Amino acid sequence: MGKHVNRKELLAEGAIEAWVKGLEKAEGEAKEVWRWNDAKRIGDIWVLYLKLAGQGPMPYLRNIPQPVTVRVVLVTPDGSKTPTDATVKCEPIQALTTPPPPMPPSFSADIPKEGKQISLGKGWRWRITVTSRGTGSKEVDVPPDSDVTIETRVSGGTG
Repeated sequence: MGKHVNRKELLAEGAIEAWVKGLEKAEGEAKEVWRWNDAKRIGDIWVLYLKLAGQGPMPYLRNIPQPVTVRVVLVTPDGSKTPTDATVKCEPIQALTTPPPPMPPSFSADIPKEGKQISLGKGWRWRITVTSRGTGSKEVDVPPDSDVTIETRVSGGTG
């Protein structure tokens, strides 16, 4: 009886093992199957570049998301702070690794006054901008940031 292995783990282990074995030259063998730098660190994972006949390097398939809790706080002219609901726009603005991980798309999200967990792509600096209920924005690095509070200001009243 064998133990159950997750299919993704099995594929990842197989790719790494093939890469390592490909770097080891058998006696009398002149060429390598894989070359150094074929495997690249992208965020917190390794991606193996395979150079297939005429196809070039394999593209990275998708970004890996990380949950981030976002809260919006309304700051009134008198300086008091109150949790509020708002709509925010989330956009990746700078890659944190070289080479960069796949670029995730920008998106908008409605945030209730108690806050909301949203998924942001790893390996990127994100700008989260309040698009309703005043003005304010914050930049976060994913990872390590997993909890964000954005202060939004209004010019008068609680608009």
